[in-house]
Amino acid sequence: MADGQKPARSGDGKTRVSWKTIVLAILAVYALVLILLNSKQVKVDFVFFHTRTRVFFLVLLSMALGALIMWLVLRSRRRRTGGDRSAPDSDASATP
Repeated sequence: MADGQKPARSGDGKTRVSWKTIVLAILAVYALVLILLNSKQVKVDFVFFHTRTRVFFLVLLSMALGALIMWLVLRSRRRRTGGDRSAPDSDASATP
């Protein structure tokens, strides 16, 4: 390995596969199946225009817009509450 770590080995000398690698492989296969099953083209009507695209791209667009909206909401909440919510508020008892 590049960073000097040796692969994990079981007692019989065989290399073990980590659970993260297995989950990543399953997700990769799932993504491939999702692409293949949703390759049909559909007409999409946006507010000011329409276009034809594959269903898979609509799914990706929806996920990206959802992530953007969630990020914007969390960012505005952090600014409104005054910063990082994970840090303990030690000055709360010092306020008059």
